[in-house]
Amino acid sequence: QRRVRAALSETLTEKIYTPIDFGNVHCFRMNNFNTQVGCQTSRDGDSGVLYHFNSQADVEEGMDVMKEPIIPIISGNLFNNATASVFLQHSSLVRGLIVLENGLNNAPSYSPEKSCPGNGFNYDENADDSEPNKCLKKPVWNRYGNWLSYVDFPFGIFIIQSEAQQEIIVQKANENRGSSSLKPYPLWGGEVKAFMRSAKDTSTCIRRGTCDPVSGLNLHVNLRPMQKNSKKPIILFVTKADATAFFKDLSYGGKDSGLSVSLLLGVVKALASV
Repeated sequence: QRRVRAALSETLTEKIYTPIDFGNVHCFRMNNFNTQVGCQTSRDGDSGVLYHFNSQADVEEGMDVMKEPIIPIISGNLFNNATASVFLQHSSLVRGLIVLENGLNNAPSYSPEKSCPGNGFNYDENADDSEPNKCLKKPVWNRYGNWLSYVDFPFGIFIIQSEAQQEIIVQKANENRGSSSLKPYPLWGGEVKAFMRSAKDTSTCIRRGTCDPVSGLNLHVNLRPMQKNSKKPIILFVTKADATAFFKDLSYGGKDSGLSVSLLLGVVKALASV
């Protein structure tokens, strides 16, 4: 009797639910020296009505009249500061956010990092510590930086890479659309889950043992031996060896570090013979 119930239960589940594979590519919770950033779902996951937004104006107008908890779906080229701000203003209705990667690849520019790398740490004279994402001088270090990696989102954010699965979820979400908002029930809904423990800031989280440190390596070499008390001027040649990512394991700049490292090694080789 138990086996029959289990079999019927599995069949019913397959008829009701369509699994969407996000893989391990989603926004994740992180801490820094004074706060937490990133995103996560609640412990048991979150559910809401699927709703596809087609443009920035669609997001603004649609969220203003929305009454039901939803899981918005947007193209990657809409994943920016303006759209994120609207969803944050209506966070009580947002149960998660799904981003379609095909639009992200077609976006004219994308960087979830800061415009000025010194914001908040007071070591860059071009950074305005009192106002995020603002540089005091020109040129701006990273003119495409949108600061999204340093926002504390109260909901989970996921990205779908498979075009076939993108078509499925967009089709269901579009069937929910009415003239200006949602159609009457029944509606297609979704459920997302990516719970991560966090605690206030880095030192607190490490002390409690609920998170792991993000580690890496910095490589440096001198062309000539350096003395400890030397007052000779120093010229630094610096390049990146990695890239950060808003979505875990999806760092778009990670593959182009080989070129910058090769150029740096060429410069070092040329100077070493001088």
